[in-house]
Amino acid sequence: METNGSFTSLALKMKMPNTTTPMPLPFDFEKLVNRDDVKDWLDHNWHQSFYWSALYLIVVFGCQYFMKNRPPFNLRYPLVLWNLGLAVFSICGSIRMFPGFLHTIQEFGIHYSICHAKYPQMIQPTVFWGWLFIASKVLELGDTLFVVLRKQKLIFLHWYHHIMTLIFCWYNSAREVSLGHWFITMNYFVHSFMYTYFAFRAMRIQVPRYIAMIITTLQIIQMIFGVSITVWAYKTVSRGIDCETPENTLELAFLVYLSYALLFCHLFYQSYIIPIWNNKNEKKLK
Repeated sequence: METNGSFTSLALKMKMPNTTTPMPLPFDFEKLVNRDDVKDWLDHNWHQSFYWSALYLIVVFGCQYFMKNRPPFNLRYPLVLWNLGLAVFSICGSIRMFPGFLHTIQEFGIHYSICHAKYPQMIQPTVFWGWLFIASKVLELGDTLFVVLRKQKLIFLHWYHHIMTLIFCWYNSAREVSLGHWFITMNYFVHSFMYTYFAFRAMRIQVPRYIAMIITTLQIIQMIFGVSITVWAYKTVSRGIDCETPENTLELAFLVYLSYALLFCHLFYQSYIIPIWNNKNEKKLK
């Protein structure tokens, strides 16, 4: 098996590999972000994710207490704009990230895409949209304000997922772990569907219930993939094979993705399986 150094030197020698999916060329605005500058900033500031998380909890549960004896806000039009904006952002991120992701796999294989980060870091659209992804985890905290101000049920999965994703992304991005390319691409892809669905709901467009089931299923599949590639990387490291992610980071990634998988499975069970059983029981009683 080739080492990290040989992979890197091979990548550096290549200009435009003859693969099914060519290396995506950057737009001018995507050249504005410098990978080294982002890495340096995150090295010194990733811990700010804890401050954002603390502020988030204070604001969210403070607003929930404030709204306790007050009527809910409608916020329909702001909610439409919010979800449409995040849907467009996620779709653009998917479109720009996926070619580089697929190109890396086709050029070097699954193992390299999981265990080595050097080549994806040379793809400027990946650098730009990866940086926006990291920043967007702060913006997405705003999702919860719509929940509490409209007096909808705030479940543990919702705020836990927002906090852990913010801290996890900023911590890992500061270290440029090799799994980041997978994590970011998967998240963009699933969020493209999720926020589009939320936007349609906010616009009061009737969406079949099975669409919501499909989106929750996609989220579960994303978490299972997260667990699987983390285990792959951990086994690689434990065998003494070079993999650009420390063991402690892999342990954290495993616990985070496993908790997400269990919580989303529980959500699926509560939201879809139990109602189906209840409807069947009601029909039997009739």
